[in-house]
Amino acid sequence: MIIHRCDGCHQISINRIAADDRSDLIQRLFQETIHLSSEGLQQLRHNGIQPVTAAHESEILASL
Repeated sequence: MIIHRCDGCHQISINRIAADDRSDLIQRLFQETIHLSSEGLQQLRHNGIQPVTAAHESEILASL
């Protein structure tokens, strides 16, 4: 899943990854996610979202 937060209203939405999505861009998003600030991670967790961590990297790359 890809998590999106609107810059305007800060609403969080979740989108499924599709077969035709570019794996290189998904990998880039993963790298950005593991470097989120503690505030960003806390906001996701507050919304019931458990973000991926560096420990998930091999699983994610295998799935792509």
